[in-house]
Amino acid sequence: MDRSILSLILLLIFSMINSKLIPTNDLKLALSEAEPGDIIELKSGIYRDAPYSLKSGSEGKPIIIRSATYADIVFSGNQNSCIFNGERTSYISIEGPMVFKNALCGIKILNGNNINITGIIVTDMKEHGIVISGKNHYIYNNTISSCSLKTKEIPAEQRYGYSGQWKPGIEIYEYNYLYQPSYSRNVTIKDNIIRDSYGEGIRINFCDECVIIKNNITNTLNMSIYIYSSSDSIVDKNLIRVTSNLYNSADGRACGIGMTPKYDEIIDNITITNNIIIGARVGIFFFPDCSRGGYDKIKIFHNTLWNISQTPVRFDDTINVPKECEMKNNFIYVNEAKEFESKSSWSFGYNLYYNTYDVPEIYYDTTSKAAKQLNISTIFNTIKGCNNYDVNIDAKCFHPSKNPGKFKLYHSGTPLTNIVYWDYSYCYRAYSIAPSIGAFEFPQGCSEDIDPEPTPDTEYDVKFKINVCTSGTFVVKMVGSLCNWNVGSCPTMIKEGNCIWSYTYKEGTMNSFNYKFVVAQGSISYMWENDPNRKFIGSSLASLVKKIDSGIYEFCNYVKTGKLVTLTCKWK
Repeated sequence: MDRSILSLILLLIFSMINSKLIPTNDLKLALSEAEPGDIIELKSGIYRDAPYSLKSGSEGKPIIIRSATYADIVFSGNQNSCIFNGERTSYISIEGPMVFKNALCGIKILNGNNINITGIIVTDMKEHGIVISGKNHYIYNNTISSCSLKTKEIPAEQRYGYSGQWKPGIEIYEYNYLYQPSYSRNVTIKDNIIRDSYGEGIRINFCDECVIIKNNITNTLNMSIYIYSSSDSIVDKNLIRVTSNLYNSADGRACGIGMTPKYDEIIDNITITNNIIIGARVGIFFFPDCSRGGYDKIKIFHNTLWNISQTPVRFDDTINVPKECEMKNNFIYVNEAKEFESKSSWSFGYNLYYNTYDVPEIYYDTTSKAAKQLNISTIFNTIKGCNNYDVNIDAKCFHPSKNPGKFKLYHSGTPLTNIVYWDYSYCYRAYSIAPSIGAFEFPQGCSEDIDPEPTPDTEYDVKFKINVCTSGTFVVKMVGSLCNWNVGSCPTMIKEGNCIWSYTYKEGTMNSFNYKFVVAQGSISYMWENDPNRKFIGSSLASLVKKIDSGIYEFCNYVKTGKLVTLTCKWK
């Protein structure tokens, strides 16, 4: 549908719920006049009147700041302030395309709730691209480059992590409301491009239930993704490249994924799956803060680490004895596989190493292959332009080959306690056969050689729950293949209060279908979740809940109670 037509429809809808559309080229005036539920639509132009103090909407009535149709919008600031600022600002959506440049940072919103930021281009910032704290935030489809420029002038050998350096492209702070510090919670960072910056790529501090998924990060300083004193979080399907020494710190090139607890704290329940890490100094790295702190329940599954310069996975010694930690089904090509420092209580299973030296004995349940020169065509699909040692190599080059020569990745992995159902491309993994090693399932494409799951011998009702705030006559629907993607005929979910919607399928584990959650009014859809579609395979869920009563299924938390399985999902 043409956006101008869609805008007209939205205008009519919002007018029915006492909201208004505010076309403007004076954002400060528009913010002063805006009320919850209003849409501020920016006209083309260069906006130089930064900083802009953002204003809160309310539950079910966010204030939306967006670009007008085909508008060309540039915010140009100064190096003493961020362009957009918000303190205890909640229920606001910032929707591009918009360009933010030449300022201290692009967007800074602290201690608020329910913030959406999408379609923003941030470049040439003295510090951060986007920094945010609070609860229920969604940062997706933004492009961030040339941040932390104040570090650029410091020689690489002097770039240490003291206060003021390494400001990330996207950073989550702790939630500090009325001087009561607590953890930020339920933040999704998805489909962002972060590149060529003198700070870290993505950093989450004191953040629980955070998801870092499908981001493309190239050439940052120190860490591409950094998890500091955060728990119950997922790092999935990210493409990380380090292709230049220009952004080195005193320690050298950036690491891929790093974790550190604060002082004596324990990082707990971090799942790292389906990531592709290319050219990093260390692929996945845990190091205590001042030699203190520890970790539990770290899961490292189905990652591809390519051309790592030091050691692929390094976990330094801790103050605790880690428990319930697993590293399985990873493919690693490294110059030299050094020791895995913390060994106790880790479970290793079928990690494949292709390296120039023998793998240390501590990597038990590991297959290694010595090689003076790796021929990529012997283990991956032969794709034009895939160069063995080129750190700019594309993710598609890592699809397993069915004719791998001496080194087989496809259908050769080991089963997992916490099944990773989807691969880097959202293809279904072949757990009914054996999952492939690394970030991609065999074959290229999606699962045409995989046998269907067997019919479960136990039937469960499945209750789907989603947290979405609506107003007026807007409702939330489950729209999908079971109802032919017809918004009008697809089931309407039941509002349980406080923005929680639910729908129960009787004998739901007998069904398999694709679906999305959709905000609608009658048969007219208003807001769809982002691609790709969700995939529900009832037999797989039934098999999973027979083994363990609670966990994660397709990025939804599930709990089995009797014959009912409740899936609590996050809007994407």
